[in-house]
Amino acid sequence: AARRGGTLTVDGDSVSFAPAPTLDPDVAAALAGGPVTIARASLAGILHADAVRRGGTLIVERDEAALRLAYHGSALPR
Repeated sequence: AARRGGTLTVDGDSVSFAPAPTLDPDVAAALAGGPVTIARASLAGILHADAVRRGGTLIVERDEAALRLAYHGSALPR
């Protein structure tokens, strides 16, 4: 899941990375809907835009143990 190993858990509409990787500030900003200022943040910008397009929200939570990305809103296609 990460360059230095770890665990990727996919559960419904959320994905968790453990241990929590360092999140680049530009990537974090793009996940929150900010402008995509570097190529490395492109996918984060696409994820945010797609969540909004579907009428939902992308939620980013981070603590010492894990980084969690979750989608909240209308159902995602399966």
